[in-house]
Amino acid sequence: MTLCRRLAKPVAWQYDAITQTKGGFVPTDDSSRDAHGSGLPRDVSEDLRLRAERYELAARGANDGLWDWDIPTGLMYYSPRWKEMLGFEECEISDSPDEWFERIHPEDIQQLRESRDLHLRHEMPHLECEYRIRMADGNYRWMLCRGAALFDDAGTAIRMAGSQTDITERKLAIEELLRNALHDALTGLPNRRLFLDRLEGAANRARRHPGTIFAVLYLDLDNFKSVNDSFGHAAGDALLVEVSRRIASCLRPSDTVARASDILARLGGDEFTVLVEDMREVSDAIRVAERIQDVISMPVVLGEYEILTGASIGIAVSTTGFERADELLRDADAAMYRAKSLGKGGYSVCDGEQHAQAIQRLELESELRRAVKNEQMVLLYQPIVELESGRIVGFEALLRWPHPTRGLLVPADFLHIANESDVLRPLSDWVLASVCSQLKHWQSVPETHDLTVSINVAERQLGFHDFFDELAALLTAGDIDGSRLLLDISSSSLTRAGHHLLSHRELLSHYGIAICVDDFGTGPLPLSLLEELRVHSFKVDLHVVAGIGTDEGRARARRLVQIAAAFGVPATAEGLEDSALRHAVTELGFSFAQGFSLQVPVASGEAKAMVDRVF
Repeated sequence: MTLCRRLAKPVAWQYDAITQTKGGFVPTDDSSRDAHGSGLPRDVSEDLRLRAERYELAARGANDGLWDWDIPTGLMYYSPRWKEMLGFEECEISDSPDEWFERIHPEDIQQLRESRDLHLRHEMPHLECEYRIRMADGNYRWMLCRGAALFDDAGTAIRMAGSQTDITERKLAIEELLRNALHDALTGLPNRRLFLDRLEGAANRARRHPGTIFAVLYLDLDNFKSVNDSFGHAAGDALLVEVSRRIASCLRPSDTVARASDILARLGGDEFTVLVEDMREVSDAIRVAERIQDVISMPVVLGEYEILTGASIGIAVSTTGFERADELLRDADAAMYRAKSLGKGGYSVCDGEQHAQAIQRLELESELRRAVKNEQMVLLYQPIVELESGRIVGFEALLRWPHPTRGLLVPADFLHIANESDVLRPLSDWVLASVCSQLKHWQSVPETHDLTVSINVAERQLGFHDFFDELAALLTAGDIDGSRLLLDISSSSLTRAGHHLLSHRELLSHYGIAICVDDFGTGPLPLSLLEELRVHSFKVDLHVVAGIGTDEGRARARRLVQIAAAFGVPATAEGLEDSALRHAVTELGFSFAQGFSLQVPVASGEAKAMVDRVF
């Protein structure tokens, strides 16, 4: 049962009992009482009443709760709105200060008391403090309290009054802004800015306490771009969320995980960093890296697909020495590239040589970006020869980069950089346009009209949303016979991204575009996929061709030729570097061959001149 009692008239509105003078507040005597017994002349009493009403009306308009504390008696007046803000009825709050102070959050009460005391000691002009207060339902809300005290001639506070404003929504909005500024929007993890702040904190602690060891792990997901390009950005985002959850699950409570920015590593949104503190030795960081790789390597189910991924991890330990904390992040990044170059799914601990290699890689990427933008790349053409007649039946377009200081670079020197950055897209566009322009020219000349031209298509290119549409537009605009254009796609790319070809099967059929299975013999082959596509030929990998000098090598090559024959298409021997092997590949059933022993790649003008030659 709730007991209610009528509270005394709020002291906040009893200003008609006193008048304020320059020296303080002085009580009035009975002789000056007006007709209403207020103790003040009528005009003064009326003025105070109007001011009180005006203040009360303003407070109601501001939706604030009012409080008035009679300090000598210890009684507190809480306005109906003050009680309502906390979820209480009028009669559920007594006139004790404890009704207020005991509801303040334990973490905030000291700040409120200090602010109050500073004001009462004349060290602050007024009271102003933000705090959390417990509501009737047990939850907390943020309030802004403002107030001021009245002092007697001795400077002692005799009364204090003010307001309380609910600022919960504002605080939540500020917290959200701060969170967005310091956290990744997709995964909710700390972003690079917050991670660097934590890293700086770890570095400072290590400086203050010699012997403290910590490490930075830099993670890059393997084949993430293929997932993004093959299944779409929504699937890529889902994979990142799942990976972040898995990484967090295998960290110790003191570790911090954060998603690094695309600008930092220049690889995209598939990079994560981990700060490992309180280490005893380097092996502690290695164990964390191994745990992460174990959980990431487990399949991830995205819709109807099961995605396999992994992580290459670079490790930088504080004991290697550093001047700035971000140098450790740089060194871990360098180690990550080292791990990736040694084979995906591994880890590497940073040393000075790796840092130099990382700097060289960044320089090479910058130079490649400029070369593509300024169209400084070139295409050479290597003839594909029919073994029986020795005639050229087509060419493979081979990309080269005439580097100003490093000479003529082949794709193995730079294509991995393009494939792991945004350089691949403009490079792909340039190659397509250049090859189609060359094919159009050759088709306009009787001697070269029937030549085929094959271009190498990377796995990521198949996932570009408009790759096939762009190709179709080039063929249509140039009135080019698409049946003479061949797409060289490796077995591994067909396995992982072949569904893009199926989704554009009608377009490929309409233009007559065929597929050459490249690097045949190096990995699993999606036979069911190839049965639904137009296959022109199987290009047996150069390592298989080089091995036909042994019985085992010949048997392997013969099986591959038989598989091609089962599809009703010829087999091409790639990388025929030894002219002595020509007879052997012919005996094994190869129909075509290409390689340096026949002809090195040449410029387009030279290619046209050698069409009538017999090799």
